[in-house]
Amino acid sequence: MVHGPDPRLGSTLQQILLTITTIMKYMGRGITLILDILKGAAMQILIWRWEMHMILRYGLDWRYRDQWERL
Repeated sequence: MVHGPDPRLGSTLQQILLTITTIMKYMGRGITLILDILKGAAMQILIWRWEMHMILRYGLDWRYRDQWERL
């Protein structure tokens, strides 16, 4: 029996590197998804703040007449 490096070792190392690369690729997609969700939530908060500002300013008069139109 001849002992030497296992020829499957290179294949195993390639599989490990491929697995790590695949995990990193999917982590990147996951991070992008999380950032998109946070961006959407931030936009929703800004829209809600604008709506609250308009309600406080004009009440429930949804016509939003400008100041010069009221004169």
